[in-house]
Amino acid sequence: MIKNRQNNHTHVAFFMHALKQQLYVKVIKMKYLCIFFTILILSLSWINHVTADDAGALYVQKCGSCHKDNKKIRTFTPARYTSAQWRRFFDKNKHRRKKDISQIITSEELSDIKMYLISHSKDSAEPDVVGFSQDKYLWTAGTLAPKYMGWAKLYREIILPVFNMVTNGNITVKIYWGDVMGDDRSIIQKLESGELDIGGISGYGTSMICPEMSVLNLPFLFRTRGEFDYVISKMRHRFEKLMDRRGYVLLLMTEQDFDQIYTRTSRITHLEQFKGIKFGSWFGELEKVVLTRLGAKCSSSENENVNMYKHILQEKAVDAFIGPAIFVLSASMYTSVKYVHQIKIRYAVGTVVLRKEAWNTISPYYHKRINGYFQEYVEREFSEAVRRQNKRSINAMINYGIEDVKISPQALEEIKNATRPIWFDYADKMYPKEILNELLHHLIEYRNLKRDQ
Repeated sequence: MIKNRQNNHTHVAFFMHALKQQLYVKVIKMKYLCIFFTILILSLSWINHVTADDAGALYVQKCGSCHKDNKKIRTFTPARYTSAQWRRFFDKNKHRRKKDISQIITSEELSDIKMYLISHSKDSAEPDVVGFSQDKYLWTAGTLAPKYMGWAKLYREIILPVFNMVTNGNITVKIYWGDVMGDDRSIIQKLESGELDIGGISGYGTSMICPEMSVLNLPFLFRTRGEFDYVISKMRHRFEKLMDRRGYVLLLMTEQDFDQIYTRTSRITHLEQFKGIKFGSWFGELEKVVLTRLGAKCSSSENENVNMYKHILQEKAVDAFIGPAIFVLSASMYTSVKYVHQIKIRYAVGTVVLRKEAWNTISPYYHKRINGYFQEYVEREFSEAVRRQNKRSINAMINYGIEDVKISPQALEEIKNATRPIWFDYADKMYPKEILNELLHHLIEYRNLKRDQ
């Protein structure tokens, strides 16, 4: 009896082992099948993307070789005809009436050109009204960032090479660095007048163009960079639409990372110690409200006819300011600073915006490339580089001798509690409450996801 039971147990154990082996093999097969189909789908989507780009390039190269800048031959763009008209044109081989192009363009190339013309016809989702008539463009840009500062270096290393690649070098951007074009307010005025095409602007300037986006600069809103990235991934399309309504294309969402509080004489470890400290403020009305709630005095560029950057550089003018580490280090502002407070008071956003008038002069061929790979790659690489440089900048300033002031969790919570009511107090005044609620929903969603992992 005992022997039979042992044999039964042995058979059951063997059976279970065999079953597990079969299940394991099936799981492995399913896993590789999923990987295979994922790669296949991505490959097909990439092939489609490349094919569309190649078709546009073919159209510019082959058709443009005769039609462009030739007064004897009528110029045209894909948006000249509807998709049905282009189909009839090719089906009836109407081009042969004027010229036989079979020796210049192969049947495969002709098929690709036909596809491009139909895809960008008058009644398509992306009509090409430019064609090859203006394949070289010059855009002018203004930004407050000094030419040899960290952000400008990142522009030359990350943004410019990729931009030149996706536009085939046909769009040149002439940049006026520093305050050549004035502060954010002046740059926006020049964008409105058409003197500039592009603005590389701070979070303050962004909120001037699109007040709804000022919600991103609320105090102590984000705890981590991951939270910020998640919210932007969920709300970027909405911000693009809001910018579009105001006549701008949101080319890039850049960032300053978390800003820090810098002080010259005051070491802040509690809420009460903000009282009486004179802050230089360059981030607009929202920053003034935050500083006032903390009990500090505020000297801002809005109520004083001064250059705020130069004003803050004067040691006796103000005792403290809020700013990004890259800027403080690169502009040598750290030399008169004694204390840095890394309390993540705000996550500072920046943007690169382009006038729609300038955007509409270029081909949808470039629209697709700029809105696709360029934005995705550049924003990711730029953000990561900014975050690395900020960390290095803070460490460099601490090594220089600036004290990294530590604030206890209890004292920090008291500071946060003094400013958090601003979120809803200024909803529907500075930004819509609806936008704030949507942002907070995504924020809670992200935190719950991280908690469950």
